Amino acid sequence: YGESLAKVIQSLADIEMQWMFAKPSVSANEMALATTVSIVYMTVIGYLLPPEYYSFLMASLWPLQVYAKGAQIYVSYRIQHTGAQAIITILMNVIGALLRILTTLQEIGWDFPMLAGTLLSVILNVILMVQYVVYRKNTEVFLEGLKEKPKAD
Repeated sequence: YGESLAKVIQSLADIEMQWMFAKPSVSANEMALATTVSIVYMTVIGYLLPPEYYSFLMASLWPLQVYAKGAQIYVSYRIQHTGAQAIITILMNVIGALLRILTTLQEIGWDFPMLAGTLLSVILNVILMVQYVVYRKNTEVFLEGLKEKPKAD
């Protein structure tokens, strides 16, 4: 639960920064609506959803995970390089997910929805790592090309 709380705080900070630096700026009405919808959603989930359905919340993240990482995997495959993607970030995601699997097994046991989502994260991030290695030379050429282009005044 501590990790979940940390992620909530990080997500809230991320949303706040997105709102602060958005162009065009986000109106107060949009912020209020998003905040209200979030509070209503959390209240409904917290008080009305029976505990036996909590696993559906974890499983509902899988398509989002596949879409987010899958889009990145597909674009890298299509352009045959990984651009400015950092291998250290991907490696940290893989290690973090592997450790999450171990701690889930130790603390909770064989909780399939939680383990499956984390395993899915490991698989998708390993694919990104493999792409980084496979497309390394193409990425170096791409990044060198960016350095050589004159900047427009």
